[in-house]
Amino acid sequence: MSEFNRNPPRKLFTLVFVKSRNRLLLGLKKRGFGVGKWNGFGGKVDQGETVIEGAVRELQEECGLVIPITNLNHLGCIVYKDVDYDREVHIFTTEIKEVKKLNIIESDEMCPKWFNFNEIPYDRMWDDAKHWTNYVLTDTKIGCYVFF
Repeated sequence: MSEFNRNPPRKLFTLVFVKSRNRLLLGLKKRGFGVGKWNGFGGKVDQGETVIEGAVRELQEECGLVIPITNLNHLGCIVYKDVDYDREVHIFTTEIKEVKKLNIIESDEMCPKWFNFNEIPYDRMWDDAKHWTNYVLTDTKIGCYVFF
């Protein structure tokens, strides 16, 4: 029987992508899971926290942005199938009008940087990102399973 034919526990995660005009804010992971990769901002949803509350908290912790819950657009989720547990990653976007007024900071976990939509570093992101990031850029609903 395949390892993926059973029902492992599922853990909730968030991933927030910040956009401004034709630019996307990504963070370079500095430590822990995914070190050296560019990605959106997010992580585990804490116990007693909703998915959207977790998204807001993680965004603030990782790059200093404080975004009201009402400014987040939930695109859907990607389930990453793994042997030990599945990661249910809820994908959000937020659109920023005036970047100059933002207080984006580098945290001990992430180094944020703006990329033009046509310069996204897919070769330095998770392998699956090139297949679904266009949904983020166009605010299109998403739902899929990824098997590594």
